Amino acid sequence: MEANMQRGVVLFLLLLASAPQAGGQRRRPRPRNNLSGGAELPCSLEVAFILDSSESAKGVLFENEKSFVVNISSSLSAMRVAGWALRVRLAALQYSSTVSMDHRFSAWRGLHAFQGVVRGMAYIGHGTYSSYAISN
Repeated sequence: MEANMQRGVVLFLLLLASAPQAGGQRRRPRPRNNLSGGAELPCSLEVAFILDSSESAKGVLFENEKSFVVNISSSLSAMRVAGWALRVRLAALQYSSTVSMDHRFSAWRGLHAFQGVVRGMAYIGHGTYSSYAISN
């Protein structure tokens, strides 16, 4: 079961990395980053983690999900890209018979605060209502 979860996460990350850039509002083109110029351009990175807190993710699996989020959030925060100033913000929610927004992007106060919220997430343990969680 854990191997399937790991394969799913790897597949998700590969799909995310290979997905074409989404088009949004049109903005004036900025000059390309000149790495030799010394100034770093800002780049926002926002990632939301969705944790399964239903009956199918019994206590140990839910703890593994939380550990995964803590480990990946550390890696994301430590990530450096030459010529870019990354501004990372993270969010986390969990679902079961209800949806719980445990940490919103607007509540971002730093990595340690986020990880403390994730570590403190309580297992809901009710039925799995994926369609309800997605629609809400």
